[in-house]
Amino acid sequence: MNKDIKITDPDLLSELESARGNPAFPIVQRHLAETQRRRNEKAVKRSMMTPVQRRRDEMRDLIASTELKHEDRYHLHSVLALCALPYRRPPDGAIDFIREYGRSSLIVQAGYLKDPHTGKMVRQGLPYGPKARLLLLHICTMALRQNSPEVELAESMSAFIRDLGFQVTGGSQGTINLFKEQLHRLVSASMVKVI
Repeated sequence: MNKDIKITDPDLLSELESARGNPAFPIVQRHLAETQRRRNEKAVKRSMMTPVQRRRDEMRDLIASTELKHEDRYHLHSVLALCALPYRRPPDGAIDFIREYGRSSLIVQAGYLKDPHTGKMVRQGLPYGPKARLLLLHICTMALRQNSPEVELAESMSAFIRDLGFQVTGGSQGTINLFKEQLHRLVSASMVKVI
């Protein structure tokens, strides 16, 4: 039945040609035809998806087909993954954030850092958004890789931002200020997990 399916994908055609003349050729041909059939079905399903659904489906396939090395693995504590930090900026003056998911709870309280110019303690606010989550992911991963509660990071903020995979840009909306703000919020915050 699968022999009737025309193999059109270049990688499958190449595999078919390399198996030609082999006694197992009919088995290989059936296997490749079945693979082509599944790919064709998936292409039809993807054509009916929204662009976001299609990207997610493609990324799922890419991740499943990629062999990960040790340095490609990342870690985030399960409570942080389930409960997460606020997605949007909390209102000014908000000093705590509580999120529950099932039996897990996360309590985050904003802390203080000393202002280097005035010497006074200044409340930093709650960490929020994708930059804070990325920082947490990086710090948790480095703690596991270095097998230590004290994490060694890059020697400068610019090098640290590059390690995270971002370009270093200045200005009020540049990556330096955005990461610095979230880093200040994270290091001053107090986090408690309740399971």
